Amino acid sequence: AKFSEFRLECGKGKFKEVFIKDHSWRSYVNSTHYKGLYSIDQKQWFALVALAQKATGGKPSQKYLNESKVLIDQLGSDQFKKVTQAWFTHVIALKETVVTQTQTYENREYSYNVIEFLNSLNAEAIKGFVWMSSWFYDKATIQTVSKLAERCYKKIPEKGAAAAGIGNACLYALYASKGLDGIAQLSRLRLKVKQNNTLTLIEKYIDEAAAKLGISSVEVEDLAVDDFKLKDHQLAFTFEDYKGVIVLTGIGKSTFKWFKPDGAEQKTVPQFVKDKFALKLKKAKAIQKQIDQTTASQKERFDRMLRSNRTMTLAYFNEKYVQHGLLSFVINKVIFKFSNATEECLGIYLNNQWIGLDYDVIDLAKFTTVALWHPVTSSTNEVKEWRQFLMEGQIQQPFKQAYREI
Repeated sequence: AKFSEFRLECGKGKFKEVFIKDHSWRSYVNSTHYKGLYSIDQKQWFALVALAQKATGGKPSQKYLNESKVLIDQLGSDQFKKVTQAWFTHVIALKETVVTQTQTYENREYSYNVIEFLNSLNAEAIKGFVWMSSWFYDKATIQTVSKLAERCYKKIPEKGAAAAGIGNACLYALYASKGLDGIAQLSRLRLKVKQNNTLTLIEKYIDEAAAKLGISSVEVEDLAVDDFKLKDHQLAFTFEDYKGVIVLTGIGKSTFKWFKPDGAEQKTVPQFVKDKFALKLKKAKAIQKQIDQTTASQKERFDRMLRSNRTMTLAYFNEKYVQHGLLSFVINKVIFKFSNATEECLGIYLNNQWIGLDYDVIDLAKFTTVALWHPVTSSTNEVKEWRQFLMEGQIQQPFKQAYREI
């Protein structure tokens, strides 16, 4: 699993490819791309590969990024993204290899297995292309780089992260890309990776992004949550006279409902849609997967928020949570504490309204701040009452709150 090394022989005025010993990565790049996608633009590709192999250090210099931008513009950004994303996707699916090595000591031969993922030279080249990808902020690039980071932080026995250098480059690319989609993926990765030094780096990038916007790190994570244009926790797609609707059913779960031209529901994907709108259907299913991933990651973020004692103004909470297409689903069945200068009350969000233990609708207008309720802040009796409330209503919370161990 080695990345191909390319060299430009300027004196001879032609290109020559030089490979580091390998069976998987070499054959993939050579057969799939070198002779196909970028054979027409060899000059730009060889220059990009040469620059990528200079990717040393923790993050790129501005000079490095500017040089890459010139080459990418000459090649064309669409072609660059098409090829590099295919490379990244191949690395994401790449399996570690077990290499048996032998050594002789005092006339006795010993054999042992070594698990390998990527050669260091090849890893540097991939890291360079990841850095270059920080110029782009489309969803396909952001999603691919995020998945690559997750793969590279996967642990190899007795070695640690499979390719921490590439993973760190992915974190930089997500942080440096325009918009907030990259920050949203950093927030997701913070819940996926386990290495303390990686978590520190993620938090550093989120804090820096927040500082640039002049807000707190938790606020920048709020802003980064995509609402996917959900309405009433649904997203509709039209395929001429047919309609498909993604319906959120749980945290990390959704279903695709299909409707015929006459409005009748159909249990399976219509054959007409499969035949005529295969690409659009594929994109719709990809969006469904992203929605499920987002609700799952936000559940984990709420669990982390519960331990932080975060307090928000009621106006901010209504704008960023209650009126948000996706977060309004995540806060469903969650208990919050509403406060003003003289009083406070607990309420749960059910059927688009806030109710208390007595099932009466709460008048939120008289409160100014809101926070997630933690059972440790209430009496034993109050905690028991909320648990009983949930049991009687057969309400399952999205994360452990009322039944949280104290």
